[in-house]
Amino acid sequence: MKTILATVATAGIALGAPAFAFEPESDQTIKLMQADWTSMLINTEILNIILSTYGYDVEKVIADDSARYPGFESGDLTMAVETWQTTQDKAFNASVGTGKVLDMGELGSGPIDLPLSA
Repeated sequence: MKTILATVATAGIALGAPAFAFEPESDQTIKLMQADWTSMLINTEILNIILSTYGYDVEKVIADDSARYPGFESGDLTMAVETWQTTQDKAFNASVGTGKVLDMGELGSGPIDLPLSA
């Protein structure tokens, strides 16, 4: 528990500090895909806070999985923090194959086992 509190406190200090001498690389709005599952809502908000702190213009765009890849290819969406391989692998690989979508690798988050009381 102490580790979690220390991590949260450190993140709060880092995110609360102004971004000295930082200029965003672009003034174009970054359109973050937002879906309806908890981990994506949390991770999208974290990314929104980080990008906004550094001066980027950010917009959260609600989109479902079927709209995400055409949205990336057309420029209606800039990025998403999660893709589920179990349901999106074929569409993901086809979209990356167009050359208009970049696979940035794994986010690193995963399922967490929480103890439940009986």
